[in-house]
Amino acid sequence: RKYSAATPDDLAMLKADMQAAGCKITAFAMHNKFDVQPEAEIEWAAKAARAAQALGVPAIRIDVVNRKVDASDFLQFSIKTLKKVMAATESTGIVFGVENHGKTTNDPEFLDALFAGVGSPRLGLTLDTGNFYWFGHPLPKVYGLFEKFAPRVFHTHCKSIKYPADQRDVQRPMGWKYGEFSCPIDQGDI
Repeated sequence: RKYSAATPDDLAMLKADMQAAGCKITAFAMHNKFDVQPEAEIEWAAKAARAAQALGVPAIRIDVVNRKVDASDFLQFSIKTLKKVMAATESTGIVFGVENHGKTTNDPEFLDALFAGVGSPRLGLTLDTGNFYWFGHPLPKVYGLFEKFAPRVFHTHCKSIKYPADQRDVQRPMGWKYGEFSCPIDQGDI
């Protein structure tokens, strides 16, 4: 059955079916384009947060990806936009996890500045375990990043990569041979 979060009746039907099946939604996953249509994305995030609250979904995964804004302005743009998201969703208590993916949000300095700039305990990370490694960070640094950001992790995407032994502990180019070495979690380096 298809579900919608458009009306209270739709949400009630989904909630009843979830309870009957003994299922729980642990997070919503949004694909945002904050830099393309910021006001519409802020409104969409607020609607998603209200639906999450109604269903007992504690977290929403969001994208902070730069498609349009000048790179030198993107951090400040993101801080300003996510402050608006936090304000628009304050009454819901829902937390938002920025997924670490791509060039920008796999950079720990960007994440540190973003979290500090927004200044909300409701903004954290959707930790994608494979993406810090995909980015090129050496394996010891990947584990250090997991530890560093653990208090801010609201949601996870678990995946792994099995790089050759001589590539695990060195900085690699972003995305280096990911298609060749991505693998199931129990077979990877992570």
